[in-house]
Amino acid sequence: MSLEIKELTIFEFSKMEEEWQALLGKSSSDPLFLSWAWQYFWWQTWGDKLNLQLLLLGVYDDELLVGIAPLYVAPFNFGALRGFKRLQFIGNAWRLSDT
Repeated sequence: MSLEIKELTIFEFSKMEEEWQALLGKSSSDPLFLSWAWQYFWWQTWGDKLNLQLLLLGVYDDELLVGIAPLYVAPFNFGALRGFKRLQFIGNAWRLSDT
């Protein structure tokens, strides 16, 4: 087994509902909040408004999707210190905004 991690674009995200849902169906993960629809439309709603950078990672065994890390990078200031970045899961805007 040779696994490959790929950073996926917003275009690829928009086209992967079927394979995302098939993978989710094989897991014991939350079927609502980790569904493609919830994740994709949360991103569509909040990504630009909160100045977020998509970091969607797909794990593939050959061409078969075997894992997903739905992440984003957000700007973060720590008091007077500026220019930090925070990695978070899509669907959550902890300490950024009430979503």
